[in-house]
Amino acid sequence: MAKLMIKASQWEPVAVPIEGLPPGLLMHRRPRVALKVPKDPQDEYYIEEARQGLYVLDPSRDDAEYGFPAIGFRQAIMTWTKTLSSNDSKNAIRQGLRMDFTPDGLIPIVPNGAITTHGVMGGEIITTKDEPWVVDLRTVTIQRSAQIWRSRPLFAGGWTAVIPMQFNKEHLREEDVIACLHEAGGGVGIGDYRQQKGGPFGSFHVVGL
Repeated sequence: MAKLMIKASQWEPVAVPIEGLPPGLLMHRRPRVALKVPKDPQDEYYIEEARQGLYVLDPSRDDAEYGFPAIGFRQAIMTWTKTLSSNDSKNAIRQGLRMDFTPDGLIPIVPNGAITTHGVMGGEIITTKDEPWVVDLRTVTIQRSAQIWRSRPLFAGGWTAVIPMQFNKEHLREEDVIACLHEAGGGVGIGDYRQQKGGPFGSFHVVGL
């Protein structure tokens, strides 16, 4: 029987700093147990509902209290690759790029603390006390017909993060990885109601590009 000649892949780490763009990052982590909706919900209810949508780092790290799933950034890149005309380029990215996951799967997000009181594209804003986020309150359609009010945490100012990834040197260069992330941030985005979904949120760019 012939021996298999398999060459070990050469994976290199790269950490890419990014910066979120206005109007901010809209999160929506699905809670294990949903809050009971009162008959006449007030601001306190919507604030608590939005709080359930946060990805909280436990413990906090890298000067950050909140995070965002690393898989969301990879999905943004993979979605962006669909715009490429070259199948070779698509395959190179899919085979040559992976996230450097932490045990909790979250990437620390550092908000700049800026607060807004202006709603975006039909949404209303509820401010929070001593928090770096506000509540985005808007109607959403569920089951194709019913409309409900949904509140989600919005990091309305700028935010920063460092995206840890690995790339296979046989398929990609470091500058290719940086470019992919940059383009995915502008054309797809992360989080709820992002660019890909027709919304204004979740865009970012690579610092220095």
